[in-house]
Amino acid sequence: MSRKAWIGWGVVVAGVAFFYLFGTSILRAQMETAMSTACSRPVTLRSVHITLPPGLRMNGIVVPAGPREGPSPLSVEEITARLTAGDLVQGRTGLNLEVKKPKIIMVWTPQARALFSPAAFKNAAGPIKLPLARLRVEGGELTFVDETVTPAVSWNLRDLRMEIAADRGPREYSVKLSARLDDDASKALGGLKLDGSVLLGGGPVDAALEVDHGQVRQLSPYLRQILGTAPTQGQAHLTSKITVHEGVLMSRNDIVASDIVFPYGERTTLDLEGNRLVDLLQDPEGKIHLGFIVTGRLGEKLDWSDLATGALREAMRQALSKGIQKILGEMQQDRSAGEILQDTLDSLGK
Repeated sequence: MSRKAWIGWGVVVAGVAFFYLFGTSILRAQMETAMSTACSRPVTLRSVHITLPPGLRMNGIVVPAGPREGPSPLSVEEITARLTAGDLVQGRTGLNLEVKKPKIIMVWTPQARALFSPAAFKNAAGPIKLPLARLRVEGGELTFVDETVTPAVSWNLRDLRMEIAADRGPREYSVKLSARLDDDASKALGGLKLDGSVLLGGGPVDAALEVDHGQVRQLSPYLRQILGTAPTQGQAHLTSKITVHEGVLMSRNDIVASDIVFPYGERTTLDLEGNRLVDLLQDPEGKIHLGFIVTGRLGEKLDWSDLATGALREAMRQALSKGIQKILGEMQQDRSAGEILQDTLDSLGK
């Protein structure tokens, strides 16, 4: 190899070395500044790397907590952004994001609930333009703390996996999500699955949600709002079909509960002792089936928690009515109306 060739290669190697020593440091500083401005707090990055095919990989992202916010609300082990020729050829935007091991902590407070408006969600959905072909999240952890109930309830989603992809067109995204549900001691309680689609720009949303919960005792703060008491044990499975069309959100829900046990002697808001209520609601296999619909127009001042509570309570009333009719139907037809009424009242624990 000639002397000029050696010099040329030396310049290339020196240029690459200079870029990796100083260029990535400058890029990291610029990105830290941009993200800190966006988050209104000093975001830090451990490192930034250029990848092939053309892309950018960021490691060790930490968004610090505010003065009275507790733990860091967000940290991410790695984010990789790439442009792929295949996506560009197929008419996609071409940007692929891969997020590994994000840890997110969200706290839902009474103050936040009072300020929350579905109108903000509706208005924000219109101008969103995601320059994404695909977003993939692996190994995520999400802790959602609901402080609007007493005591507060923590929803701990672990091994969270999510994929959002523009498989159905440049504006229609498919959404898939799965996660394990843990208690505060990291013991598995159940799981969560979501499968749906969304059309950007205020278009329709269509999603199917499934939640398995192996210990309904954790849901006591919610159930007391509905029944005035809460089970000490039991399991529940929720399936929900969620749609948003022309600004109207509708959720069709079905709950199957089993092995439900209430504290002995405690009465419910339905004027029945808890375990007697279970006897009337459950089928021969020991399962309780409840179906209810929650609906409302986005943009109106609605308390969605109160809507869901009222709908579930009404579903219990209707199921209880069917249970009473069943008791009456099983009684002997030749007995007097007074005897039938007295037996019915006795069966209700009155």
